[in-house]
Amino acid sequence: MLAKNYSVQTVQHVRTLISAILTHAKRIGWHSGENPAKLVRLPEMVRKEAHALSFDQAVSALGALKTPAREMVLFAILTSMNIAEICGLQWKRVNLAEHFTTVDGESLPPLTIAVRRQWYRGEYGTVKAKSRRRNLPIGAVLRGVLAEMKERARFARPDDPVFAARTGKPVDEHNIARRHLKPVGCLLGMPWLSWHCFRRTHTTLSNELGMAFTDRMAMMGHTEARMTALYTVDDLQRRRTVLDQMAARLVPTIVAGEPAQTSLGLSNGR
Repeated sequence: MLAKNYSVQTVQHVRTLISAILTHAKRIGWHSGENPAKLVRLPEMVRKEAHALSFDQAVSALGALKTPAREMVLFAILTSMNIAEICGLQWKRVNLAEHFTTVDGESLPPLTIAVRRQWYRGEYGTVKAKSRRRNLPIGAVLRGVLAEMKERARFARPDDPVFAARTGKPVDEHNIARRHLKPVGCLLGMPWLSWHCFRRTHTTLSNELGMAFTDRMAMMGHTEARMTALYTVDDLQRRRTVLDQMAARLVPTIVAGEPAQTSLGLSNGR
């Protein structure tokens, strides 16, 4: 497998699987002697450097990107949602009102996004871990962006995706990355620009702005954040305040609380 240019990580997974099979076989008496998989030695796995954007880098990227990539990147940085969750987000789980709403029998707090589903390999599915079922606060800038997007003529029904392609299905994350993220990344000296780096960007910038560790864990939906699953509305507001500060630095021409459409260049139907 190494000779055929498989990654060391992939080969390690295969070795682990084969070793587990042989261990089980030995346990039930179908194999004796050494476990040959455990004798295999592999090269050291070298992981790619993990990247996160600084505020200046994020502002440059947002300024160079076009719709819909620009809005998707801003959305990713401000919410911490991964690309499968962003593509799988439906309008019915976005509460832009200042009062509680009910979605599928569940109460959704004001100015909140409910992360419940994802779009993966062309199909909707539930989020992969219980801790990833989370409510995320909508700050002033993101509220303006979402409000204008919702005014478009098509694909704004409750079950429609927030980021819809011309077919009405969620946009193709790979096409957006290939046509928008990679060219802009190369142009700005950030060839590693990817959807995943925006999640690291979110927690890095949140930390820089002083967001509490438990709040950051709740935003990211990590397993270790189980204790934060029952966050209150006050906790959402505390996180929303930090997100407003983040948005003000990412989109400096927008003052939190004012309309966002003029700076982001949104228009109906996009």
